[in-house]
Amino acid sequence: MNILASFILTSLAGLSTIIGYFIIFIKGNKDKIITFSLSFASGVMLTISIIDLIPSSFNYLSNYHLLFRLLLIIFFFILGINLSYFISSKVDKENSNSLKKVGIISMLAIVLHNIPEGIITFMVSGVDFNL
Repeated sequence: MNILASFILTSLAGLSTIIGYFIIFIKGNKDKIITFSLSFASGVMLTISIIDLIPSSFNYLSNYHLLFRLLLIIFFFILGINLSYFISSKVDKENSNSLKKVGIISMLAIVLHNIPEGIITFMVSGVDFNL
């Protein structure tokens, strides 16, 4: 029964993203909705990164020297920025519709994020569903 419950939970998490996607097609002014949604999501992710993820990663690396922890966090932060820039530079440079470019980059980021998240959700809920 745990495997079925894990699969259902993982599927619901994935369907939540699709539900957000369909909101664009229900409303009339798509450019305004997409721009607002992307701006809101960017603000939330930056806030979570600065307030929660960076301090948590600093604490998880407590076995290492202070300078090494700081350098490691800065390195991966800069690596993430460069990876985003690299993906952005590879997406259709000749396309004049920058909103489409942002959408493709966002889609790639969501896919790269949701695959490991789905695997982790499935595995953890199979071990302890309450977790």
